[in-house]
Amino acid sequence: MGNHPKKGRPSFDIKEDPEVDAGVSAHVLHPNRNTQKKREQQLSKQEEKEAATDAHNSFVAEEQAPVQELPYRLDKTALVSLARQSAGRCVSVYLPVHKGGLAVNELNDAVLFKDCIREAAVQLQQTGLGEPRAQKILAPAYALIDNDDFWRDQLQGLAFFATEGFCRYIRLPQSPKQQVLVNDHFLLSPLIPFLTGSQHFFVLSLSKHQASLFRADGFGMTPIPLADMPHGMKDVVHFEEKDQAGVFRAGSSGAGGGANYHGVGGNKPDEKESIALYLAEVARTIEKEVLAQEHAPLLLAGVDYLHPIYISVAHYKPIIQEGLKGSYEHVPMPELYSQAREKLQPLLDAEEQRFIDEYKNKSGGALTSSIPDDVIPAAYYGQAGRLFVQQDAQLWGHFDPQAQSLVIHDEKQAGDDNLVDVAAIQVLNNGGYVHILPKERMPGESVMAALLRYP
Repeated sequence: MGNHPKKGRPSFDIKEDPEVDAGVSAHVLHPNRNTQKKREQQLSKQEEKEAATDAHNSFVAEEQAPVQELPYRLDKTALVSLARQSAGRCVSVYLPVHKGGLAVNELNDAVLFKDCIREAAVQLQQTGLGEPRAQKILAPAYALIDNDDFWRDQLQGLAFFATEGFCRYIRLPQSPKQQVLVNDHFLLSPLIPFLTGSQHFFVLSLSKHQASLFRADGFGMTPIPLADMPHGMKDVVHFEEKDQAGVFRAGSSGAGGGANYHGVGGNKPDEKESIALYLAEVARTIEKEVLAQEHAPLLLAGVDYLHPIYISVAHYKPIIQEGLKGSYEHVPMPELYSQAREKLQPLLDAEEQRFIDEYKNKSGGALTSSIPDDVIPAAYYGQAGRLFVQQDAQLWGHFDPQAQSLVIHDEKQAGDDNLVDVAAIQVLNNGGYVHILPKERMPGESVMAALLRYP
């Protein structure tokens, strides 16, 4: 890797901005005053500028907002909370990044992020904000630019939000469209798929030697550690008392020869009975510790003959009947997730498609609309129960809910909101649902459409 200039915030002269308190600026002598403060008189103009810059940098360091990370699996409350941060100059940055490879080693994403922050600085100053105040808002971003460890620990996307006294970022498991926007509100509609696509499911990888449970959703999969999970079939079949519920585990000590195998009887069970005993203990463990209050689908991954045995001994009913067949004991988790996601994709899409079909069936009636002039007010007033939004769509203008006045512009003008984004947040805030769809799946010939709660 070659030598690169040090990344960071460009220097500037604080004296040029009238918004900064005069107490922070370099000392200025009265023109008629003749003092003996030779040191101040001998300061060169360059030294004065450096002193002013140091003072400003200290000002920014003392007052910049703390940087906090938010999980990409946001719930509706957290998303609405972000929407309420409306300080008048809100910076939103979305950036595709890399998890590994040369781009990470060369810190290319940090360079691209720095370009985005420069664009944000320009947009901030175009709103009439002086440079020092703009730099104060962006100070947390410059701190991230200089943090090499931060750029070596990314997923596939980054969302960054900053305004005065507030800064958050989110690592995203999917690449967003690169965007930089300064507006009265944060740009949040690109995050909605992580809210609406978070329908989760479970994957249980089974073999005679081990069982592993995972929680998955539309964006990834994580293992669920269970201290009481049996360590293979031999851990259950050889009589060690596990707990007071009469379950017995492997070992030479414990319950003794009078123990039963979950009703199998005192004699040594055959292979099928041993497997059933083992899988019943796996089922009992995950149902007690994880699935007791769940209704999410459970997908089995293992050799063919284990599937019907597990289904026969399990009490948890939402099991996908056609699981993943084969040996998954040594399959890496990303590959297991990829196969599980492909298997369940029709199920994950089914509910969303049901509402798209409902819109189409009701299209033309009083409970549907794809006209922005109708949809946007309906979103504000709680009339829209379900909103369909075209992915990455922009519709610039302003809606005044008190005056019931809507203005839509062909291009963004000063003070405009992205009405698609604002309408989506309003629907969520009013207890509705939002679906972000590619253009080809949109149910209406528009960038937004709504199923209405009432005419």
